[in-house]
Amino acid sequence: MFGTYDIKNYPDVNVILGNTIKDQDDFNNFINNWLLLYSLEKDFTLTFDTINVGFIHPKFALQMAIFIKTIKEKYKNKQYLKHSTIYVYSNYVFYLLKLIFSIEKPVACVKLVNCYNNNKELLIEP
Repeated sequence: MFGTYDIKNYPDVNVILGNTIKDQDDFNNFINNWLLLYSLEKDFTLTFDTINVGFIHPKFALQMAIFIKTIKEKYKNKQYLKHSTIYVYSNYVFYLLKLIFSIEKPVACVKLVNCYNNNKELLIEP
């Protein structure tokens, strides 16, 4: 599984990402677990740990941008995700995230923490 959602500190949800997205089912499972958080209809935050992430096919970056757009449209009257923090450990993952957010702005404020570059932070606004 690409993403493991740890909800024991809900509404603060930690997501540990795996090495790669194996196939479309793996990606769908990742976003379906994300949607389960929305089904609770309560505010929450997400923290992503990308330390284990290797190569992700860029097509999944496009699919993630489409997923973000879908969430924005479906929850335009009430956005439950309040903010996200993403800990980034490689240039490649950083590039993919910037690609995603250049295609579609996030639903809530995202803080990218560049762990491989003196913990520099980049704030991406919706």
